[in-house]
Amino acid sequence: GPGLSQRRSPAGPARRGPGSDSEEDEEWPSLEKAAAAGERGEYCGEVVVDPEDEAAIEMFMNKNPPLRRTLADVIMEKITEKQTEVATALSEMSGCPMSQLDPRFLELYKGVREVLSKYRSGKLPKAFKIIPALSNWEQILYITEPETWTAAAMYQATRIFSSNLKERMAQRFYNLVLLPRVRDDIAEYKRLNFHLYMALKKALFKPAAWFKGILIPLCESGTCTLREAIIIGSILTKCSIPVLHS
Repeated sequence: GPGLSQRRSPAGPARRGPGSDSEEDEEWPSLEKAAAAGERGEYCGEVVVDPEDEAAIEMFMNKNPPLRRTLADVIMEKITEKQTEVATALSEMSGCPMSQLDPRFLELYKGVREVLSKYRSGKLPKAFKIIPALSNWEQILYITEPETWTAAAMYQATRIFSSNLKERMAQRFYNLVLLPRVRDDIAEYKRLNFHLYMALKKALFKPAAWFKGILIPLCESGTCTLREAIIIGSILTKCSIPVLHS
């Protein structure tokens, strides 16, 4: 009848599937709310550390810590190990060798790299959002050069990968990509960028991967600073963790 087209369907608005274009638009308002919460003192990315306490902690640090591994290190190791076998330049986990990637595919993800190196807000390239579904996701991620991503891009990547990667794969992303970036940021700025802090919180979506990929490696490194302990530890006090993991 008249006006029927203006009435709301009983089923409500159509639901969008994972990876839909609206995902980022829905996510950013919540991130803004989180930023407002940070202004009220709930964000602990910036801490004041007593120099004497810091020096005391440093006395217990490993004087010859093992080299920290990143995604780039792992990929390059795999290539080096197989120098005489170009056809198997990467392990089974990382899929086809670099030399077999379609040049158009390489160009596509080099373009994604450029977007992520300047990203501030809004929609991400669809090509990036499908990475968790690729068998050679580590290799593709390497092409996008995570060390050049903006902090906002790292947050969005963590949100996507924590939701779509299996536990073991999420653990590798946390350990090889997120943790090195977080530690570098704290070391350089004596605080943690808000987006990276939120990325650590979002990563707790997979608690086991968070503990195995972030917390335990940080403790085992022998170089965890007091500032790192306070900032990363604060996340555990602010997030509810399932009993099985706590």
